[in-house]
Amino acid sequence: MLDLAQFQARFAAAIVNEETADPLALQPGFAVYRNTSIKAAIDALLANYPTVTALLGEAAFGAVASIFAHERRPASPVLSDYGAQFPDFLAASPLGEELPYLADVARIDRLWTESFLAADAVSLSPETVIDMAGAPADGIALHPTSRHAWLDTPAATIWLAHQQTSFDEMEPEWQSEGVHVSRVEGLVSVDRVTPGEVMLLDALAAGSPFRDAADAMMRVSSAHDLRTAVARLRRRGALILTNHPGEIR
Repeated sequence: MLDLAQFQARFAAAIVNEETADPLALQPGFAVYRNTSIKAAIDALLANYPTVTALLGEAAFGAVASIFAHERRPASPVLSDYGAQFPDFLAASPLGEELPYLADVARIDRLWTESFLAADAVSLSPETVIDMAGAPADGIALHPTSRHAWLDTPAATIWLAHQQTSFDEMEPEWQSEGVHVSRVEGLVSVDRVTPGEVMLLDALAAGSPFRDAADAMMRVSSAHDLRTAVARLRRRGALILTNHPGEIR
């Protein structure tokens, strides 16, 4: 006689494995549970990738999402986490050849979700004075909600255009773009950023001290660009003070 935990484990495994020979899967009505599981996974992808859905249309997105859901079932009951591999799946699919920006748009959708769900922290105030040369080496870090990427396509331009209630047909210049995503007072913002800003963000995300991250950006940019980038990050609430709770002057 199976105990409850064993039964639940077998039941879950039979739902995920469509080739299983487990007698449970042969029971009348079992397909209903399997189909419900697939439907929940597809609905999660629809919710997690709204801009991709808008680009493809709900029917076409549902067809692609169904293939993904059959291949990769949710590993967690937290469905907001589901589909992290979906952008790479799109890139490797025929759609990735037909619409080469689609996977990058999906990556921005994913960054938005991660930023929205990330832990909160007190942002560095835009009014705080930062002496670029004298800032403590370990005093400034990225906010937990900060996400960024350098993309090979103009996906940031396309993604931002699709957040409008209406927009005209667009033909963006085909070029790589940087994108930064952050959350301020519960609102997630998405912005295009320069290669220098991405270099600064890369260094901070890797745990580099602020001065080292600033030096990395300065190798490809100017002091004015650095100050502008830091000001933009502060306006987006993307910086925090770590070991120095007071103002940096």
